[in-house]
Amino acid sequence: MTFAIDIDIFLNSIMFLVEVDKLEFERWYYDNTTLITSEEHDQMLEDILDPKSCMGFTVKTDSGSYVVYLREAYKEMYVVHEIYHAVNKMLMSAGVHHDMDDETFAYTLGYVVNEYYNKVDELRKK
Repeated sequence: MTFAIDIDIFLNSIMFLVEVDKLEFERWYYDNTTLITSEEHDQMLEDILDPKSCMGFTVKTDSGSYVVYLREAYKEMYVVHEIYHAVNKMLMSAGVHHDMDDETFAYTLGYVVNEYYNKVDELRKK
């Protein structure tokens, strides 16, 4: 499944690729060719196809977008881990460092994790 969570206050969003296979990734890439470079595409595809590679990854693309890949939708440890990376990169790009403003960081992390599970649950019901 693929979806985005908008973070309006930072005028950005996080794209999620969850439990995608090669075909679904290529469809997503076709619809989002302006978000990632061909090099980013190739590296992401290599990681997605290699079951030993990782349980997830987060990419801040050259275009300034954030893409999170998760091999399994409900592995909380990996979900929060990757969302942490995306939120951290997004806030740092906006000049907000969580060691200086941990409430903004904590709120944004909680918001994205909550929205992630709401979206996954909604898509699973379809």
